[in-house]
Amino acid sequence: TEKVGSYLDRLELYVEQVQAGTFPTSKWVKLACERHRVDRANPAFVLNTERLESCLGFIESLPFIRGDKTGVPFQLLDWQVFVLGSLASWEWADTGKRRYRFGIMELGRGQGKTTMCAAYLLWSLLKGGEGQHIYTLGTAEKVAMLSFEDMRAFMRRMGKDTGSRQQERRTIEGHEWEIGYKEIRCKTLNSFVKPLTSKVQNLDGLDPAAYVTDEAAEMQSEALNKLITAQHKREESQGLIITTPGDTEATLYYTLRKAGTQALQGMHHDPYSFYFLCGLDTPEEHADPDNWVKAMPSLGATSSSDYVHQLYQNAQAAGPSQLRAWRRFYGCEWVGQTDPFISDE
Repeated sequence: TEKVGSYLDRLELYVEQVQAGTFPTSKWVKLACERHRVDRANPAFVLNTERLESCLGFIESLPFIRGDKTGVPFQLLDWQVFVLGSLASWEWADTGKRRYRFGIMELGRGQGKTTMCAAYLLWSLLKGGEGQHIYTLGTAEKVAMLSFEDMRAFMRRMGKDTGSRQQERRTIEGHEWEIGYKEIRCKTLNSFVKPLTSKVQNLDGLDPAAYVTDEAAEMQSEALNKLITAQHKREESQGLIITTPGDTEATLYYTLRKAGTQALQGMHHDPYSFYFLCGLDTPEEHADPDNWVKAMPSLGATSSSDYVHQLYQNAQAAGPSQLRAWRRFYGCEWVGQTDPFISDE
């Protein structure tokens, strides 16, 4: 969508268009936008437009770091303006403290969610003041490293090179950052970014200012729970989950997601958490490509429509198991195991 006015204008326009049905969205995204509309009239909350403009303006000052657009200024899509703007700017009216301490983004593959969250973490790291302890968590090291490596790539294009052959450093806004293989650190600010894996046995004692967990639906360990329960140490700590659906409901993530769907439906009150859950609403919707944007809001921007369509045709030809996998990873549906011992069919 063409940019219009301020980021607040774009955020509110997205909400209006979702509610008007201008383009297909999941029922959960519709409820998230309705929640936003109701909360805008709630005196308990305030949308800090200064933080909104600061965060999104900072992100759009960064360059793309992957693909054909590498080096071109980052361009947020309207759904990203809504998600990141909401996470960054909602505050409690009486204290001015951050409202959303926790958030879930559930989307299909290839929607740019990892790089988007890396840019958001970088804003938190560089603009959050001293003592920013930030973590990227994944099911395996290579998953945990995705957001971390994107943050390194962003920082390598910022500031001034003040490093040496032995130690890569960048001086950004007057502070020198050591950019290591598994740690980004500023000693004068006592701030750092570290990747963590769900297989790490000892995660006690963490003090996260912010964290992103990638593919949490696959996690079977208590690593995510340790980060969540460590958030009480900071009044404005914020944790984010980005994931595609899993193949089982017997996980902590599914429990958190279920609480989110209940909050969006008004079944319980949870003003501290933000939920953006994309996906096809019924099993029949995958047959119509016009519905796919419900699960893949960046379709055509960060992922090729033609290629995704070809993957769908290949899955259809391959049989029920592959079609089930396509529906899970691209239709963002909870379809259970993609290769069960005995198929439903």
